[in-house]
Amino acid sequence: MLTKRPKYIYRIPTEIDEQLCVLGVIHFEYARPNFSVRDSDIDYYGFTDVTFDVLTLNGKYWPEMDERVHLDRGLRAALDHEIEERLV
Repeated sequence: MLTKRPKYIYRIPTEIDEQLCVLGVIHFEYARPNFSVRDSDIDYYGFTDVTFDVLTLNGKYWPEMDERVHLDRGLRAALDHEIEERLV
């Protein structure tokens, strides 16, 4: 029998455009840089892979804000960095 897992592995409160919201992290993967490995730039420099939704404070999906975040590359990069800072 399959059990239902929660969709979000982390919930991170934040503020976007002076509006309080929550980042619902679906996937987070972090690989530390390994400067002794020179075969791959990914291994050498490391990487972070993040997938998240923007939620209201009560945990409901906020499609308008989520679309705004994912269309603005600078804002998306800032939120990716905020998630990395809190989880690593």
